Amino acid sequence: MKITVITAVLLLGIAATTEGCIREPAERPAEECVQQGDEVPAFDVTTQYGDTFRTPDDCIGHITTVVFFATWCPNCQAELPELERLYRKIEDDDRYRLITIARGGKGDYAQTETIVGEYWDTRNYTMPYALDPDRKIFEKFASANIPRVYMIDCEGIVFRREVAPQMTAEEYIGIMEQAYSAAKH
Repeated sequence: MKITVITAVLLLGIAATTEGCIREPAERPAEECVQQGDEVPAFDVTTQYGDTFRTPDDCIGHITTVVFFATWCPNCQAELPELERLYRKIEDDDRYRLITIARGGKGDYAQTETIVGEYWDTRNYTMPYALDPDRKIFEKFASANIPRVYMIDCEGIVFRREVAPQMTAEEYIGIMEQAYSAAKH
């Protein structure tokens, strides 16, 4: 079968669309990034509600999901509605925590309170978010690629790490419930 120029361009366009924003330079070596089994790096952020979230302290005794995202990222845009559904299911359940962190950048990739706040408002999101405008928190975890999800157990240990996971709220809850049950036995 002969591939025409138009077909090749269409295929490249589809590939670029499915990659979304996951086209950043390669990550630094794996041993320099947070892996499963590592302690969660220490950081603190303030959410849009004025609450401070600190690791590892706020993770101890809870299953915590930390999500790095950007409003301009197509894969993040696809994942955030499921994370909102997850949040609405767990927001009153003290076993679980969810924090989303807007990973900043320069120019078109900036994430400010106005940008993220308006994005949240237009979608009626209620899950907590915090800003990481200079990527200092993100760089404690990795150097590239979002959305990036870290699930942390009751002892402050990362038990799952995903890039662009494409999971449903129910899948997240299943993983979190299983981890919480394992921690209590």
